Amino acid sequence: EAWDNPEWPATVLHSYRHRHQAVAGDPAHDAIEAALARQPAITVPTLDVDGGSDGVAPPRGGGAHARFIGPYAHEVWERVGHHPGQEAPERFAAAVARLAAGSG
Repeated sequence: EAWDNPEWPATVLHSYRHRHQAVAGDPAHDAIEAALARQPAITVPTLDVDGGSDGVAPPRGGGAHARFIGPYAHEVWERVGHHPGQEAPERFAAAVARLAAGSG
């Protein structure tokens, strides 16, 4: 049904433009955005993985998330795209196991 909705193309384009901060969001969601911005810092161990071949969201660098104040690591996996857990499942599982064991 979404494909038949005449508003679908404009909605999708706006979504991508908003994601890349090229346009403002819908003012109806300002209260939700403000509440999300007030969330507490994240203290749990975190591994942030970017796919080096991600054509949707290119690697952004490890300093992108200042709210992570606990143990934090950022990795860029070459020859991996937008879904590291699906494209490199063994590597992803090993990374989660390392994180759970406390060794990053």
